[in-house]
Amino acid sequence: MNSDLNCHIVSLRILFDQDALEACIYHRAAEYMKELILLGNDLVVSKELLSDKLFTADMLEVIGKVCSKEKYFDLVVSYFDNDSLNVRDAVVSVLENWGGEDSIKVLSSHNDRVDWIQDYIERVLISLKNVNKENSFCAKKH
Repeated sequence: MNSDLNCHIVSLRILFDQDALEACIYHRAAEYMKELILLGNDLVVSKELLSDKLFTADMLEVIGKVCSKEKYFDLVVSYFDNDSLNVRDAVVSVLENWGGEDSIKVLSSHNDRVDWIQDYIERVLISLKNVNKENSFCAKKH
């Protein structure tokens, strides 16, 4: 791995260590990730940080906030079978944020072994299906 990419990875790790990533609060790592997207280094750096168990859930959350669904969807979904509750929770959060029929399909087909995560999935599904109905209704009116 080249030194620039290594530097980006270290920088993101430092940002995650400095401030806890909290739901609905913008994190400095998200801003840094936007810069990596512009440089075209986002996917390589993301995969490296996702492979580090300390940062997997946080990295998924950042991906969900700033990265392209088209580019990252399959990568994010691949973490749904992870052993970590935090990681699976992050996957649900990202799919909720991205929305759409493909997110609904993945969430509908997943049966989590932990009750509270499965409950979260079911609440997200209700919300996403309602949004899709509203969007469909609005599209028909125009």
